[in-house]
Amino acid sequence: MDPVRLGRSVRILRHRRGWRQVDLGARAGVPRWAVSLLELGRAEELRLGVIERIGHALEARVIVRVDWRGEAIDRLLDSAHAALIEDGVTRLISAGWVVETEVSFEIRGERGSIDILAWHPTEHILLVVEVKSAFGDLQSMLMVLDRKVRLAPIV
Repeated sequence: MDPVRLGRSVRILRHRRGWRQVDLGARAGVPRWAVSLLELGRAEELRLGVIERIGHALEARVIVRVDWRGEAIDRLLDSAHAALIEDGVTRLISAGWVVETEVSFEIRGERGSIDILAWHPTEHILLVVEVKSAFGDLQSMLMVLDRKVRLAPIV
C-alpha cells in the first residue's frame, strides 16, 4: 500500500464531491481526524475498517494487496498458473520454439515480466504469452499485456 497515494486519492475524490473532511467523516461514520490522517498519508495509524468505510463513502474500492518481485507472489499463490506455464513450455519446445519464462524487463520506466517469451528460429516469429488461471480485472490485464507485446521485441 502506498499511503501517500491513498491519501491523495481520497482527497481528490472528496474535493470532486465538494465535501469537507467533516462531511466525508459523517458519511463514513468516522471522525474528521481519521479522514485527515488518511489524506496526510498516515494510513498506517488507522484500522483497515476505517479506511474501507471512507472509501465506501466515496463510492471507491480500497484494495490492499501484497506485492513481491513484481507479480511473483501471484505465482506462489497460484499453482494452477505454474501448471499452465509448464504445459505451455512443453508444447512450444516440442514444436521447435526457443522458450524463456518469467522474462523480466525495465524499459523507459515500464517494467514487468513476461510469463512465456518464445522465438521460432525458422519462422522468425516472436510469441508473447500471458498466462492466467483466473481473471480479476480484465481491463488491467489487457493493459499489462499490451505493454508486454509492445516491449517484447526490445526485451
